[in-house]
Amino acid sequence: MLKKKVFLSAMEKDEQAVAGLFARVKAAGFDVNGHFWSHEEKELTKVLPTQEVENVDAWVIFAPKQISSETLVGVTLTLLTVRTFRETQLPVIIVGSNQDLPPLLNTAEFTTAEKLAVRLSTRTAIRKKWIEDDFRLSAHCQAGVGYWLEVGPADGNMWKGALVGADTSLGGTIDFQAVGPKGSMPERTVLEYPVRDARLSAGGSEYTAWGCQNQLTDADSFYVRLKGLVPSLLLSEGLSSDDSMDCRIIRLA
Repeated sequence: MLKKKVFLSAMEKDEQAVAGLFARVKAAGFDVNGHFWSHEEKELTKVLPTQEVENVDAWVIFAPKQISSETLVGVTLTLLTVRTFRETQLPVIIVGSNQDLPPLLNTAEFTTAEKLAVRLSTRTAIRKKWIEDDFRLSAHCQAGVGYWLEVGPADGNMWKGALVGADTSLGGTIDFQAVGPKGSMPERTVLEYPVRDARLSAGGSEYTAWGCQNQLTDADSFYVRLKGLVPSLLLSEGLSSDDSMDCRIIRLA
């Protein structure tokens, strides 16, 4: 019988503590691999363990100190990338003290080193489907190309255009957009009435937004490339010429 696999991301370079966690996970019957998270590297495609966690049974995060907003962006984007390739949720277990997490991490749980093995056994025993919403949200990480966010209507729905805004408070922005089939980056794209670098305010944050008026079915997606750290996103179906419009705010940190 194949052993279940665990990947461990250590947010602090405490080799002794990490070795102890490895020993606990192996003693519980799991295969384990891991890395120390890079807080200095600013290029997200070089930081995020998207390929490493794509096929594991659980992702353990060692965080003895509070996880910073910048790092939470990376954790959330990793999960959004994994969601593109996995049919079931990736269990996330954080070894550390409780802290506020963005909604996209609402299935993650906190535990102690002593209880980690038990939590791993429980969380990996049952596979759960991703929580569905009235829209699709995932991501694609391509080294040398950048980080792409994919949005679109849920099954059976249709949008008359799309708009995505990037929270600029940590210096991030959007620098490219495209429309194509869901699930993979389009090689070519035709945009109808594209909008670039629109300045919007919502919830006390400033956003740089890109959008278009292409009709999107549940088989189509709108893609934007994120540049830098983006702690929250603004998402709207279609465009509006009014001073106000209905938008969703999606926290990544």
